[in-house]
Amino acid sequence: PQTLAGNTTFNNLTIAHSGAGNVDATGSTLAVTGLLRVQTGTFISSSSFNNVQIDSGQTLQSTGATMNVSGEWTNNGGRVTDRKRAG
Repeated sequence: PQTLAGNTTFNNLTIAHSGAGNVDATGSTLAVTGLLRVQTGTFISSSSFNNVQIDSGQTLQSTGATMNVSGEWTNNGGRVTDRKRAG
């Protein structure tokens, strides 16, 4: 698993995690002003994003808190889940 921590702003962020576990930004203050792309794996975050793209078979999972998307939302066959509901 990989963890993103702290208060960070990215222009673009691509999640391409092929190993075991997830990429987890729980508890961080994360903002993506360009494109957040979940290309491979599962990304766990409830942050502020401009544009979001989820590729086929991949997952964007909310931490259970509010996730804000201010731009375009593109789901190319991926999943959006909520950690609180997922168990």
